[in-house]
Amino acid sequence: MTSQILDNPEIQSQILRITREQYYEMAEKYSFDKRTELLEGVVLFKMPKSSIHNFFIDKLFQLLSNLLPVNSFIRTEKTIASGNSDLEPDISIVSGKIEDFVFEHPSTAMLVVEVAKSSYLYDLAKLSTYAESKVANFWILDINANRLEVYSEPQGNEYRKKQIYYPPESVTIFNGEISLEELFKYSNKK
Repeated sequence: MTSQILDNPEIQSQILRITREQYYEMAEKYSFDKRTELLEGVVLFKMPKSSIHNFFIDKLFQLLSNLLPVNSFIRTEKTIASGNSDLEPDISIVSGKIEDFVFEHPSTAMLVVEVAKSSYLYDLAKLSTYAESKVANFWILDINANRLEVYSEPQGNEYRKKQIYYPPESVTIFNGEISLEELFKYSNKK
């Protein structure tokens, strides 16, 4: 429903859009009560992370760390800055060395992963921004549906290819595989 409201041209004309530079100034001058992201010039408050959400970030980080291509590094909740967006994906794999980004944020990534427990629509709203930023692979790990949505081949503001994987399938990335059965085996225990 919120996206329908924001799609209304009359409402859009009432939204204050800001640049990344203005966002950085605001962050320095004011302290936000909650963590935020900048998406297409709009400041959004991020949702708190549950323990299961954090588990999936940690588990994927562990699995992806073993598959990193040469001359790349892995990050968690670090900025990808492009256009008027300043996003902090749960996991990103960036080309280059950490030292390449002392004075600026990466503007793209080889892989971005958003883990969705209660944030699926929020994470899906980032799709076009990641495509425009030429993020080669964008994943949404939908915990509630026990599935992985894989978007690839960015062109303009969309991805030409979308695949959905469920356990016991595996997904290939960087000449390696991640088993969804292995990834999701803890999610139904309690």
